[in-house]
Amino acid sequence: MAYLSAEELAKLLGEIPEVEPASVGDIIRVVVRARADKDFRDLLMSYLERYLGEYIRSVGKQWVVTEDDINEFVRVKKLEGVTEKTIRDEVHYIREALAEMN
Repeated sequence: MAYLSAEELAKLLGEIPEVEPASVGDIIRVVVRARADKDFRDLLMSYLERYLGEYIRSVGKQWVVTEDDINEFVRVKKLEGVTEKTIRDEVHYIREALAEMN
């Protein structure tokens, strides 16, 4: 057993199932259960961290801001009662920051 990798040992012990096709419905069921059941959510997060942690961290550091995102920001600010000038100023500074980050 000393020569087995962690993944090989987990597979032998039955923790990692064989790869099977999964549907979007499967994903939705898992997310719904995780939202409702804290213990399941903790288990799901530990598996995600263990087997996809590096990938999740690399993807989590990036977000492509679209014009729709900015429009949604403006919409929410208007609902909050923020003045038009403040919204214009904030959008201006957001656009400047995004331009600097390319």
